[in-house]
Amino acid sequence: MSLHAFQNHIQIMELVDTPSLKAFEDVVVDRQVAGFDPSFWGDYFITNQKSQSEAWMNERAEELKNEVRSMFQNVTGILQTMNLIDTIQLLGLDYHFMEAIAKALDHLKDVDMSKYGLYEVALHFRLLRQKGFNISSDLGLTIFLQSKEQPKADEQVRGAHELEAPRAKAAEHH
Repeated sequence: MSLHAFQNHIQIMELVDTPSLKAFEDVVVDRQVAGFDPSFWGDYFITNQKSQSEAWMNERAEELKNEVRSMFQNVTGILQTMNLIDTIQLLGLDYHFMEAIAKALDHLKDVDMSKYGLYEVALHFRLLRQKGFNISSDLGLTIFLQSKEQPKADEQVRGAHELEAPRAKAAEHH
């Protein structure tokens, strides 16, 4: 230790031993508690033990996968089925549910879309085409050329966005 460092150390020790600072050693400060709600996470991150948490996460993942599989069984309508498939694909989880998605799309390929709107037809077309089904692109155009009423503006935008979405997503990845 150099002479300068030693002198600084002595000065610090003298400050600590001063009577004015010793007077505050016994003072207890009464602090208010904010009263926050318990954490949603509990003490998970404080007591996180790797082997225990990995087992719990794997178990939880399987529970959630089973829950999604049951959604495929409980879905009632064509639009619900298509939205479920689309959401799973957007989340990037479709590889977990390939069999259920293939079964649902196999059912969807035979659905007559002439009574549905532009959004539903566009979503139907995109989902089937993405998975390699041979579906005519004339279907949507034919439906709306034969239709007597024009689709609403918000439906036109949703439908057009649905058709454009795969290209925009592909461009983001490249």
